Amino acid sequence: EMPKPSGSSHSLLGSFGELSINTDDIRPSLEFWHKLDFIPTCRSEKPYPWVMLSDGTLTIGLHQTKTFSDPAFTYVSSDVAMRVGVLENDGVPLQRLQNESGLQGALLTAPDGQTFFLLKGDV
Repeated sequence: EMPKPSGSSHSLLGSFGELSINTDDIRPSLEFWHKLDFIPTCRSEKPYPWVMLSDGTLTIGLHQTKTFSDPAFTYVSSDVAMRVGVLENDGVPLQRLQNESGLQGALLTAPDGQTFFLLKGDV
């Protein structure tokens, strides 16, 4: 049996939000994950169709978008600007994500190719 770590997610990235998965059609993807006992926790059609699902431990997000193509780790924090600044000061290469209201987060790519979204928000 694999041991489950105690406590909550915490790192310089913020709190773990979800494993983000791109899909071409959210309906069959949602059916697949539902058969594995993942339960939808929230969904929206804006800015594109998406749904968050959970099995009680892991949260995944299905995103019907062309914004990203490979699975990505998504972290959220209310103080994302501070976290992005610390990462930049530490020399971590990242791409700032901004819109008309200002900094909304960052995109990082690990040396092994994994993508991380750091987004403003609360878990």
